[in-house]
Amino acid sequence: MNDSPKFSIVIPTRNGLKYLPYTIETVLSQPSQDFELIISDNHSTDGTAAYLETITDPRFRYVKPETPLSMVLHFEFVITQTRGRWITILGDDDGLMPSFFERLDALAIDTLDVDAITFRRAYYTWDGCQELQGDSVLYYSYYPKKAYLNNNISIFLCLISLIDYMYLPQLYTTGLIKRSYVESIKAGAGGKFYYGDTPDASSAAILALSAPRHYRFEEPLFWTGTSPKSVGFSQESKLLKAKALEFESLNVKDGKVFDNVMASRLDPALADIFDLTIIFYKAVQLCPNAGRMWKSRVVYYLFLAGLMLKDAKFVPVIMTSYATGPQRLALRLARLAVVAVKREFRRRNYDLTGKRPEKEIYSRDRHEFPTIREGSIAVARLWQR
Repeated sequence: MNDSPKFSIVIPTRNGLKYLPYTIETVLSQPSQDFELIISDNHSTDGTAAYLETITDPRFRYVKPETPLSMVLHFEFVITQTRGRWITILGDDDGLMPSFFERLDALAIDTLDVDAITFRRAYYTWDGCQELQGDSVLYYSYYPKKAYLNNNISIFLCLISLIDYMYLPQLYTTGLIKRSYVESIKAGAGGKFYYGDTPDASSAAILALSAPRHYRFEEPLFWTGTSPKSVGFSQESKLLKAKALEFESLNVKDGKVFDNVMASRLDPALADIFDLTIIFYKAVQLCPNAGRMWKSRVVYYLFLAGLMLKDAKFVPVIMTSYATGPQRLALRLARLAVVAVKREFRRRNYDLTGKRPEKEIYSRDRHEFPTIREGSIAVARLWQR
């Protein structure tokens, strides 16, 4: 086993055996020897441990926390297990693209003057998610664009709902982060990396707040999977509330100190709505390195205005609390400002994509793509043409 690999690929799992073997296959099928795959089993009860004990690949390591942990504490645990120069965390229903490590070499990531890199998302939807995802199964789109992105601008655009925090660097699927960067952040933040109860948003906030820029490729190198066990899906689903309740019960172990912070910074009517902008706003407010500007009332009103312009369902919720007096005027001014920013955002094509992708696969055919494996095969063929 390589004690100093270039990459650490980490998969925290809890009762994900239905999907986990496919995720592992996308990693261990790669020919590179310069990585470690670490899987941390958070006390699963579905046979995960027995399955992991059958894996003999020398690039693989199996770890387990002493007691069941909340998702955030589990993620905090797994990053302490890494030894690679670059690290990423995969969900147990996600995956790597074929030729992942060869593509990283071709993209010369070590020559980039950044500590964090992001990649365009490609989506695979596992069976059982039709309630929210419809009949969509797979979507992959490649654009040749790439650029350094200013993190302060990106944070602002996220907070006013023009982009979501998936555009920011994350220590999660689609993000590749230098381990030394993570360790320096922890050293300056009381030994913790995650603040809040949502690891991807928490990592996006603290990483973007800690550096002036990151680098983005509009080439997908990860599969972002959605399955019935995905936390985001279970929190939105009317059919899978038990999974969401399990997630919440584990979070109680953290003490939920962030609830006390958010009580003074977010309207209670918005606090429990599942929305990416709201989730990210919470994450920013909880970050110890978020400056006074990001916690100001000006930013808060811009955040509210962005929600109202994004989705009409937020209008009555917000206007109930800000319907009269100077607050209403502040909200009107904020809406005018967000409209102006939105116009400039479109003119500059900030999302880098252009009109049409150079390579694309979209399918609703579950029989053709029953798992991520078949999706990876299709992507490999696409690049061989």
